[in-house]
Amino acid sequence: VLLLIFMKPVLQMDRLIEPRSNVVILVDSSKSMGIVEKGAPAAYTALVAKATNVDAAQASKLDRISIAQSILNNGRSDLLAELKDNYSVQLYSFDKEVVANGVHEEDGAAVMPQVTGEVTQLGAAIRQVAQDFRGQPLAGVVVFTDGVATDLEAGLPDLSGLPPVYPVIIGKG
Repeated sequence: VLLLIFMKPVLQMDRLIEPRSNVVILVDSSKSMGIVEKGAPAAYTALVAKATNVDAAQASKLDRISIAQSILNNGRSDLLAELKDNYSVQLYSFDKEVVANGVHEEDGAAVMPQVTGEVTQLGAAIRQVAQDFRGQPLAGVVVFTDGVATDLEAGLPDLSGLPPVYPVIIGKG
């Protein structure tokens, strides 16, 4: 025993820590996201009410950006919190440019940007995110948009090599 004390044995344990995969949430901040769907069909209003966890009367008054915010933050689905449990969540907004932290958090809830953009550069936004995360684990991109992209006249950009893109289309068209 005395010999062991003099030898000063050391136990070394190595543990490999894998970095968490990233999930990017891209939120369209163009002016069209400020539209309230006046006279929307009852089925659309019911769907919005369910997704945002509000009643149909409240849902019919929400603009598109508020719908996106409610989907991310509502207590029933709590999408943002669910994603944060499993991934490193990065919040971006986009219109003409992609802005990291264009969507920011206060008290764990996503706060949406002002909807002032004149255009929606959806293809460019997805390519920019792919470039920003090159060499990092990127599990997917969730895009909240009304789908009125101004840079897709020639069709969808080449998305080969990109992680899955999950569009959440808000609005009736």
